[in-house]
Amino acid sequence: MSDAEQYRAGIVAVIRNSQGHVLIFERSDFAGSWQFPQGGIEPGESARDAFFRELREEIGCDRCRILLEAAGSTRYRWREPGRNGQVGQEHFWFLAELDPGAEPDLGNSDGCFRAWKWGAPGELLALLFPDKRAAFGEGLRMLGLLP
Repeated sequence: MSDAEQYRAGIVAVIRNSQGHVLIFERSDFAGSWQFPQGGIEPGESARDAFFRELREEIGCDRCRILLEAAGSTRYRWREPGRNGQVGQEHFWFLAELDPGAEPDLGNSDGCFRAWKWGAPGELLALLFPDKRAAFGEGLRMLGLLP
């Protein structure tokens, strides 16, 4: 990365259940393309604050507990840079589990996603949005979900 390239600070939320499966969501703007909830960290906001805000906005639910925060970070480049001159996003990773009885409520979200599914991390990686797949695979390894 050159000194001129700026990446937006962001988070990725990985929600795991007791069977070791994780939750991915189908994007509303690209049918058949899946990803984890993720987004930017706003000025004055902590990564934890961003984590809970993104879950409320993107999946309509923030009732969960954080199990692990990744020590490292990942990044990917956007197809078309332009958000305040940024070329992509650099992530802080969270592993969490939903509170008992909680589940996504896409009717109470901002419409980023249209569906969700649970699955084994390695199997789901192939379904993730291609531009983000390498970074998300690295993040899953940081969280101990992939070898």
